[in-house]
Amino acid sequence: MNKLHLRGFKCFRERVLELNRLTILTGNNGVGKSSVIQALLLLREVLESCASYSEDNCDWSWTQKDVPLNCAMKLQLGSYDDICNVDSSEIFIGIDDVEMMIEQGSSNEQVKALLTPEELVRIPTFLTRSKFYYLNAERIGPRRFYDISMPSFMHSGIQGEYAGNILLEASKAFPKVDKERLFGDDGFNNFNIQVDRWMSYIFSDVSVKSVPITPNVCQIKLRGSRTLSVAPNTGFGYTYALPIVIDGLIAEKGSLLVIENPEAHLHPRAQSNIGFFIGQMVAAGLKVVVETHSEHVVNGIRRAALSDIGLSPQDVCIYFFTGDRDGCNFTRISMDDNGNLSDFPVDFFDQVRQDMLEIIRLATIRRKK
Repeated sequence: MNKLHLRGFKCFRERVLELNRLTILTGNNGVGKSSVIQALLLLREVLESCASYSEDNCDWSWTQKDVPLNCAMKLQLGSYDDICNVDSSEIFIGIDDVEMMIEQGSSNEQVKALLTPEELVRIPTFLTRSKFYYLNAERIGPRRFYDISMPSFMHSGIQGEYAGNILLEASKAFPKVDKERLFGDDGFNNFNIQVDRWMSYIFSDVSVKSVPITPNVCQIKLRGSRTLSVAPNTGFGYTYALPIVIDGLIAEKGSLLVIENPEAHLHPRAQSNIGFFIGQMVAAGLKVVVETHSEHVVNGIRRAALSDIGLSPQDVCIYFFTGDRDGCNFTRISMDDNGNLSDFPVDFFDQVRQDMLEIIRLATIRRKK
């Protein structure tokens, strides 16, 4: 388990979160969930820009550079003043025992940081390895055509923009899927087959195919039990979930996968099933951080933790965020061996109960009139 230390960053005066094999961030809007992910992305962006590893010398080096706050990771953090807590004069983002001081760069929309090679060695490899997987909440919806373009390494892209090309290249790039990530026990480890199996599990009976139209564009086609549809003729849920399935199946073991709102545009059953999928990918060796507003995603993860797939309830950590005058606060919720959660604070997935009580109250008043 790793510790993320935030001091003076946005709404956090000073807080520490433990990042488990699977960390779930949930809670009301505007209370700090996205800020945690932004801190991870900013830390990663700084490392990508300034840190380099020499295979010949087997050591790290650091080049001082300004890093933009509005950059390729879909970070739109504004200016240094926007990310500095109103009660703080300094910003620190730390992971385990390494703390990185974030200072204003050459302009107010840039930052700089400094680490020694000795400190770089102590940063967990899921942040320093060359492959880093992040799916933004604003993923690409149904499109008639998708550009054929290759990322620097094989992944779906921050918005799922490479999903069509990944499916085209699958037979060459990923001839087999790890057995721990397979759906069911029939042994079919072909990547495209596994994409279909998991998509059918999430949505019920669907297969996905990418077809080249020209050398520069392709189409994603989905076949159900009775129809064959081009992506624009299908719901948003398919194209929002597809990059999650692709990245889950291809991400390197030991790497970090950050997913924002996996439940977007999904029916509750599909939300639960994609939660189970995420749980199995964690069991297969990924480290995953999920931001979600869905109790169904959480319950799907709870099912995964109780299933015989290698995910333990102790591998899952839930943070429920609330906001007050003291900034961003959260309750850490754990899971026991029976899948029970340690705490149910007010507004933690209890809206159905609140609504039913209000409906009963209003119905009682109506009957008395």
